[in-house]
Amino acid sequence: MPMALGLGESGPQSAPIGRAVIGGLVFATATTLFILPALYAILQRNAGIKTASIDPDDSDGAFFDPMTRAS
Repeated sequence: MPMALGLGESGPQSAPIGRAVIGGLVFATATTLFILPALYAILQRNAGIKTASIDPDDSDGAFFDPMTRAS
């Protein structure tokens, strides 16, 4: 934060890179927390998968195989 505010001896020279770093961190955090889960949910809905389960005995999962299901 002090680098972005331009504090210190070389503050005016290092302030732009400090602001770029902070902006990149904020953008990456927001993307990871909001945009990627939303995209995953949209893609999962379009694929017709009800759950993300990889259990072959889960009838709602993408890998459900009724032929190998144990009775």
